[in-house]
Parts: sequence; structure tokens; C-alpha cells
Amino acid sequence: MKYRSKIGVIWIISMIAMIWLNIPLIEKATSNTTVFIVLLIMIPCDLYMLDLTFRTYYVLEKDHLFIRCGIGKPLKIPYKDIHTLKETHNPLASSALSLDRIDLVFKAQNGGNGEDEILISPVRKLEFIQQLLLKANHIKVLNK
Repeated sequence: MKYRSKIGVIWIISMIAMIWLNIPLIEKATSNTTVFIVLLIMIPCDLYMLDLTFRTYYVLEKDHLFIRCGIGKPLKIPYKDIHTLKETHNPLASSALSLDRIDLVFKAQNGGNGEDEILISPVRKLEFIQQLLLKANHIKVLNK
């Protein structure tokens, strides 16, 4: 089952600010060269933000959790490697577009030692947690 990332108020404000700031930068550019340089910087940033907005999602596959966050390399976490989950509002950078998040702790991937952690923000968070626990009932649910 596929869950899109919940989009929070801070993300929406960031997107509006980004677009709002583009206009004065272009208007204040004094030459074609300056406009070109400004656009050369702004367009990739704008496209990256849009990509994150529309291509951040989580899929509960048969044997793993698939996490896609824009153009970044997708992450596949086998359910057996997930140790704990906790609801949080942790503001650290993550694969979440909202502060209404789930903190997953799992065995380090790709031959790493120890544990790793990721923050995600699926829409229908409680449904997501229930479905995840159906696939991996060994996951320990921690309090906030």
C-alpha cells in the first residue's frame, strides 16, 4: 500500500516563500547575464523542491518498507530489520514533509554496523502504523 507524505504548514510556507522570493530576484537583475545566473540557480532549486513535494512517499511492500524522497536514492528497509517506531515532531531534516512524523529505528543497511534512524510523515499515520505492525508485529512501539 502506498502512502504519500503528509505536507505540513512549514513546508507550504517554504514553498510560497521560495516562489515569492524568485520574483524580486528576477526584477532586480540588472542585465541579461544576471537574470541568466539567477535563473540558473533558482530553477534547479525550485524543481528540487517540487520534486520533493510530489515524489516523497512510502510503500508497504511484501517484505520491506520502500521510502522514496524526491530524486534521492530510494531506501528499502526489510521489516525484520525495523526495531522500534515512535510518533514524534522532531524537526530534523528527513524524508518527511510534515512535523507530524514517525521515527523508525532499524538495523543499519548496506553492511553498516549498529542502528540507523529515519523520520517519515505518511498521510493516514495511524493506518500506516497499523498496516506496518500487521507486516512486522515484532516492532516495539514507543511512547512519544
